[in-house]
Amino acid sequence: MLRASLLLTLSLLSYSGDPRSEGRSGCRFERPRAWTAGDVTWLGRCRGGFADGSGVLLNAVKGQQGERFYGQLHQGRLNVGVLQTGQGNIPGTWAGGVVAEKLADDMAQRNAIIVAFQAAADASTSVSKSFAKKGDVKASRFYAKQARSLRDQMD
Repeated sequence: MLRASLLLTLSLLSYSGDPRSEGRSGCRFERPRAWTAGDVTWLGRCRGGFADGSGVLLNAVKGQQGERFYGQLHQGRLNVGVLQTGQGNIPGTWAGGVVAEKLADDMAQRNAIIVAFQAAADASTSVSKSFAKKGDVKASRFYAKQARSLRDQMD
């Protein structure tokens, strides 16, 4: 029994499976599992060593159009928002780097999607304002346009 407990403890200590290994020191986050390559950047606030709050994850893959996650991160983990890919938008509540399974109740699913798009639009607006304060008009306009586009998805 003691041997099994010791082996379990050793395996847990050697496990470096915390998905929040992306980003710079003091602002770690998990990447969406769909992003298997590329350099991921967090545009948002950091708290307690992790990306936290409203913002945008940008995945830059050389030779490809960048993909983005617009929404909320909590302690470096994807929480709610929209993953924008070349194939379309993936809205919802997120856990473990993937969107949660579709809800059985159609109205609840619809509401979850609306909440995700609202969080995404708010995140894009926040990033737009941040770039405006820094004087980067081009980036500010880009994210303001993205916010309008994300809000339009709720109509």
